[in-house]
Amino acid sequence: MRDVRRRARPRWGTALRAAAVVALVVLVGAAATGMLGVRSATAEVEAGGFHVELTYPRIARPGLGVPFQLRITAQDQLPDPLTIGFATDYFGIFDSQGWSPQADTETADADMVYMTFTPPEGTVFTLDFDTYIEPGSQRGESGAVRVFDAAGRPAVDLSFTTWLVP
Repeated sequence: MRDVRRRARPRWGTALRAAAVVALVVLVGAAATGMLGVRSATAEVEAGGFHVELTYPRIARPGLGVPFQLRITAQDQLPDPLTIGFATDYFGIFDSQGWSPQADTETADADMVYMTFTPPEGTVFTLDFDTYIEPGSQRGESGAVRVFDAAGRPAVDLSFTTWLVP
C-alpha cells in the first residue's frame, strides 16, 4: 500500500468554496434583516414659490408595494388649476392601483403625463400613488416631476431614480 499516493487538493478550490459560503451567509443575513426590501427616499426642492417633497422608492424589488407621495406647499396659495407633470418612462416599472385624489383632467405628450387638479383650500396639496413594482420589471428607471405655476409655466423640476434588485 505504500505505492498509493494521495492526491493533493488544490488550495484555490478550498478558497473558492470558503468565499462562496461567506457570500451566501452575507446574502441570507441581508435578506433576514430586511436589507433587500424596499428603501424609500425623500427628494425636496424649493423654487418658484413652491416647496415640493416627493417620497418615492429609492431601492425596491419586483412585486413589492412601494411608497409614492407628492406634497406641494405653496408660499401664498396653490394655483387654480394645479397642473403637475410626470415623466412617462418612469411609470413603466409599476402596476398602478390608482391616484388619490384623481386628476380632473389628464393629457400626455411624448415625454410627460400632465395631471390637472382643482386645488384644495389652503397652501398644501398631497397626491398619493397606490402602486407596486411590476413583477416583470428587472431594472430601475429615472423619473421627474414638474409643477406649473398659475400662468402654466414650469415652476419646479424634481428628478429622482428608483433602482430595482432581484
